[in-house]
Amino acid sequence: MSGLDHYSVEHGEWALWSVFQPVFSLSHMRAVGYEGLLRAHDKLDRPSVVSPLDVFGQASRTGEER
Repeated sequence: MSGLDHYSVEHGEWALWSVFQPVFSLSHMRAVGYEGLLRAHDKLDRPSVVSPLDVFGQASRTGEER
C-alpha cells in the first residue's frame, strides 16, 4: 500500500469507502503501519454520518462480515 489507497463497495443504502493512510515514524523515518478509515455516502453521493459500528453491526446481522 502507498499513500492514500482506497477501496469502495455498495452495502445496503450506502456506498462505503475505506482509506488506508500511513502512520509515519519520525524516529524511523518511514511508515510503520496504516490507519484504516471508513466513509459512507448515500445513493446520491451525499456524505452520510454513519458510525462504523452501525455498518459493521449491520454486516454482522446479515452474515456479511469478512
